[in-house]
Amino acid sequence: MYKTEDYANAKIPMLPVVSGIKTTKINIFVYSVILFFISIAPYFFGYFGLTYFISSLLLGSYYVYLCYRLLTDENDVKKIAKKIFVYSILYLFLIFTIILIDNNQTVIDSVAYNIDEDALEASRGHSLRLHVFPTSDNNDIPDNWFLSPETEKSIWLYDE
Repeated sequence: MYKTEDYANAKIPMLPVVSGIKTTKINIFVYSVILFFISIAPYFFGYFGLTYFISSLLLGSYYVYLCYRLLTDENDVKKIAKKIFVYSILYLFLIFTIILIDNNQTVIDSVAYNIDEDALEASRGHSLRLHVFPTSDNNDIPDNWFLSPETEKSIWLYDE
């Protein structure tokens, strides 16, 4: 909607040109709500921690708010559409940055919390190294590696 005239002049079949402004507004709002729920879901599946959850909740809520304003406001459509466009770029940058920050924090917290007392006692006097693997195949892991039970698909701690 921000560049509807440009798309129409160039004969590019974008949604506002093909289906109209009202349909486009409804689609933007519906997809923003879907995005909101999908963006907070990784927290509930244990992939990210509280930092990610709170950040995605706040960032996503504001995005849904902007899209709702676009849906309901008839006067400042271009202004709000431009704001949504700019915010969507910022939103993606911040979400990916928070994923990087929170993922490192979650891995360290999970290992520190989940290694049992016997494993920690056995490791005293030894340096421990954390390795994160992209696979969940547990067959090739040596016996002297400790598995974090909560995140067993990816985090292994071994005694050097």
